[in-house]
Formats: sequence, structure tokens, C-alpha cells
Amino acid sequence: MSIYDVFSGGNRPFDKAEWVAQKQAQRNEAFGLIDTTCAEMEVNGDAFRQYLDVQGRFDRYSVNNAILVSAQKPEATQLKDYSSWKQSRVYVDKDAQKVTILEPGKEYNRDDGTKAVSYNAKVVYDISQTSAKERQDTKEPKTMRELVAAMIDASPVGFQPVEELEAMELRPFREGVEAGIPAIMSTHILFPALETEKIPATMSEKILTGLLRKKYGFQGMILSDCMEMGAIKQYFGTANGVVKALGAGVDIVLISHTPSVARESIEAVEKAVQEGSLPEAVIDESVKRILAFKEAYAEKEVSAGELVSEQDRQEAYRLLKETITPVAMPLGKIPEAGEDPFFAGCYAYRITLAANVENKSLSFPQWMEGKLGGASCIFSPNPQEEEIREIAEKAKGHSSIVIGTYNGHLQKGQIRLIERLAKLEVPVIVFALRNPYDLKGLPANVTGIAMWEYSVRSFQAALELLKGEWTPKGQLPIHW
Repeated sequence: MSIYDVFSGGNRPFDKAEWVAQKQAQRNEAFGLIDTTCAEMEVNGDAFRQYLDVQGRFDRYSVNNAILVSAQKPEATQLKDYSSWKQSRVYVDKDAQKVTILEPGKEYNRDDGTKAVSYNAKVVYDISQTSAKERQDTKEPKTMRELVAAMIDASPVGFQPVEELEAMELRPFREGVEAGIPAIMSTHILFPALETEKIPATMSEKILTGLLRKKYGFQGMILSDCMEMGAIKQYFGTANGVVKALGAGVDIVLISHTPSVARESIEAVEKAVQEGSLPEAVIDESVKRILAFKEAYAEKEVSAGELVSEQDRQEAYRLLKETITPVAMPLGKIPEAGEDPFFAGCYAYRITLAANVENKSLSFPQWMEGKLGGASCIFSPNPQEEEIREIAEKAKGHSSIVIGTYNGHLQKGQIRLIERLAKLEVPVIVFALRNPYDLKGLPANVTGIAMWEYSVRSFQAALELLKGEWTPKGQLPIHW
């Protein structure tokens, strides 16, 4: 049998249209896997670390292909397609696992005149699944510094120039300093445009002292985020990170979980001061600032109303409304809920290593039913086919269907539920109550609004939108 027969299915003539459709399906599947894996990396530090390991080994691979390898065969060390292995007189095992990557094709012109590059799905195999597996080199594990370098050089998250940072991310801090804000918490994020050394802002003297204190003139207190978070603990070590953070300009470091780690960090700071690597004058300056804050605030009796006034709450709600974003508006407006709406949604939940812990103190569908009547249904975070079928039956006959999603881009059952309910020929409105990614690829007849948070105030905003009291005008900070 010839290779032609393998691809054509024996004597069946080659069907170009079918071949093109298969290639398109493979491409779409690869892009879908990239989206899913990126979403997982947002909430799972181990998944992100796995990606960094792959990108460190395959430093010539694009970000997308490193993500694909991480998702399919993260332990891979050397990948080639079938023909390339054969040219090297190496044979691929019969049951070898296929790894799909994307190979750049020809450049083409879009309808708007801009140029783009097409991509084709390509199947490759790791050396561990070939006759050369006994010859593969033992790879030394990457150091933390090499992993951080991989994160900067080839990250699924884009890095911005200083001008854009000044105009966007840094603007609230600059204006907050000008308004006299008393304290700022640092973040464990890399800013290569501001700090050339591969360390997060919490450990950067250039950012905390050079930018925040000297350039912006901030005289208040700087606190760190928790130093046991993965960005510090995994890549630098909590104790070492604490020493570096204090030297960079942090006044108070937070170690929120483990007493032994706190003791270890205290000992590391004492040692650094004794050895002179952490100047005692830096500690003294922070102590003076902390004592000044205690004198100003510790003895002052403050009521809850003074801390957060009604004016503050109104301003916070106004700002919330400005962020609410219309992502999909097939009718050009939000449909009316009608006299008998059907509300569906899950509880908010917190992702942990052991389970997804639901917060049952607040329910979007029940809250909305209490305000507008109709009926409501609480579904599980990732509803399966039987539950989806039951909810679709309950939704029949209602004037509209209003769905509150929560991490639907990770819990695909929520997306399948939307697709099923969209077939009931009544208006369907989806409020994304956390990530806007839930609204990507909605059915054409479904309205999608990004609400950004699962809270009573966001529910109130959704209620007002359903009543037609105002029009959302927020803009997505992302593109798909």
C-alpha cells in the first residue's frame, strides 16, 4: 500500500475538500487547547510552572507551541515529525503519542489590508517514543533563574513598554500618591520595562524606591503581598524574598500561613543585617515609618461609617458601572426580561488544591428572582448532560432566560448549558460574574455582558440593566 492509499483510505480518490476540512478542524482543536491551557494557568500555579519547564527546554518554540507541548506531553525533550525521524534513521513506535503543534504557513492579506500568517497543524513525536529513546541525552533540570528567564522571554502574557505602563497600570498609583494615599501594597509581578533584573516588583529597589519613593514622591507605608505566594516561594524562596523585599523598600512583609516560614524569614533578616547585606539604616527607616503610622492611627477611634461613607459606596458603585462591558449584543440592546424570567447560575466558588469550595451565602439566580419574580435554578459549577437536560426542561415556557456564569471558560458544562438554552427561542442573557472569557464564542442569538465580580452590587447593576435603566459602555481590556 502506498502512502497515498494511507491518506486516501485505500482506493478512494483523494478528496481535497475533506482534507482541508480535517486540517481546519485540527487547527481549531489546537487553538482551543491553547485557550483552555492558558485559562488553567491563570488559576493553577503548577500548570504555569509546567509551561515554564517546557518553554525552558524548547526555547526556540513559539509561546503557542510551548503551551501545546505543555498540555499534551510536558515531559517531552526532543520533538520531530515522522519524516524527520525517518531521515535520521529513527523509527517511531507504533503506539506513539501524537503531539500537535502549529507550523507557520504562507503570509496572506486580510480583508482590511493588514498582513497575517496562516498556521497548519503538524503532528510530532517525542524521542522517548522512538527507537532512539535509549540515546536521548539526560537533561539537567532548569534553575529558577532560567525558568524566570523563559517566562520573560516567551510568556503567554505580553510585556508592555514603559510609556504604556505609565499611561495605564501605573496611573492609579501615581494619582493615588498625589492624593495622599497612606499605604500601598506591592505585587509579585515582573515588569521588565522597569526592572531589567528578573525579579518581581516586591523585590525591586528600582520600582519601590526608585519609582515609587523617589520619582512619585510617595512617603507612606509599603506592604508586600503574602511572601508565601508561588511567585516568591517557588522561584526565590520566602526567606530570601523577604530579605530582598525589605532591602528594596518594603516596610512590612506579610507571611500569612506558616509559622515556621515566618521564623525562618526573621532569622534570615537578622543574619542579613549582621552580615551587612541588608543595611540596618533601611530597617530603622521602616521602623520610624511604622511607629509614625501607629501614632497617627492606633489610638484613633474610628467608626465604620468614617471608614466607608455612603459617598464612598456611591462612588464605588459608579466606578463599577463604568467597567461593565457589553461583549455580545446581537439585538443592539439588552433584551427585556419579560413577566416570567428564568434565572440560572452557580454559587461563587474558591479553587483550592483539594476541591472547589462553594460560597453558599449568596446566589445570583435566587437574588434576581427575589427582585424580578419568575423562577430560578442553581446549577453545579460544571453541569453534566443530565443536569443540563433538566435545567432546559425547567426553562421552557419562560419569557426570557438569564444566566450568571462563574469560570465557565474552565467549567465547560456552563458553556454547554448556554448552548442548549439558546435553542429555546426566547431571549437569553448571560452575565459573566468573574472572567469575561466565559463570553467568548457565545451562540449568535445570546446577549453577553461582562460584570467582573460575584457580589450584591454587581447583581444590582445587572438588575438595572434588565430594567433598561442605563446602557453599559465598558470596554474589554483583552482581545480574541
